[in-house]
Order: sequence, then C-alpha cells, then structure tokens
Amino acid sequence: MLTETSKLEALLTVRRNALQQYTEEHNTILLFCWKIRQGLFQGTEPDLMVKYTQAFYRQFLFHHIEREEKYIFSKLPTYDPEILKLKKDHVMIERIIINIGTVSDTIRQLRLLASELRRHVLIEERFFFERLEENLPEHILLSMMPPEGKTDEDIKWDDPFW
Repeated sequence: MLTETSKLEALLTVRRNALQQYTEEHNTILLFCWKIRQGLFQGTEPDLMVKYTQAFYRQFLFHHIEREEKYIFSKLPTYDPEILKLKKDHVMIERIIINIGTVSDTIRQLRLLASELRRHVLIEERFFFERLEENLPEHILLSMMPPEGKTDEDIKWDDPFW
C-alpha cells in the first residue's frame, strides 16, 4: 500500500542532476499541500493552519520561488509564454499567502492555496522541467543550480495538525 509521501514522490519525475534539488523542494511543497488538505479534512482550527502556512512561506517557499526566478527564469527568454505564466503563478501564490487570514473565508483561501500550489508544482515538474531537459544543453542546465544548495526543508513547527 502506498503511503501519502510515496504517492507524492511518485508524482515527481527523476531529474538530471541540475534540476534535482528543485524537484526535491517540489516534493516538500507537495507535502505542505497535503498537510493543509489533511488539516481541512480533520477540521483543524484555521488560524493554526494560517500560522503554519506563514511559517512555511517565510522559512521555505519564499526562498524556493526566489531561487527559481533568479537561477532558472532569468536564463530563459523573458517573453516565453510559459515562463510568464509560471511567474504569474508565483505572484498569485504569494498574494494568497499574504492575504490568508485577513479575508472572510480563510478555509476557502487555504483550500485554494493548496490546490493552486499543487497545480503549479506539477506543471513545473511534468511540463516545464521536461522541456528544459529536452531542449537545453547540460552546461545551461548546470548554470541553473543555485550555488547555495537546496533550501532547508526542516520547517520549525511544534504543533502538527496533520
């Protein structure tokens, strides 16, 4: 029987070394989405999930988005419609997180965030990264690796609700 984590891992493709750490970070993001959905399913207090979401954004997701834009998107044509859409997704996701807890329907916003973030990651993994690996030479792909390594996945959180 597949566990939820192994299901998430099965969604992700094995990557060449240059994009592998982004794929590993995407796995962490998909796990975050699962935690939010679990919290919603179990009726967890929305404020607790909002605090966790804000901590996840500060400690992990902000840095992941920043690195994708700095090391991947900046090396590709700015007019590419796929890149424009992915950048637009980043802005939308960040807006949801910034506004979460301040809108009247926090549960709907949490559900929207988990859904949109998951959709975005799967598009990057299944289509965008595939296209990069098929069309770019290895030296360009290697230049997309962030020099500082992978974003720390250890989110400091003492009150698991999932």
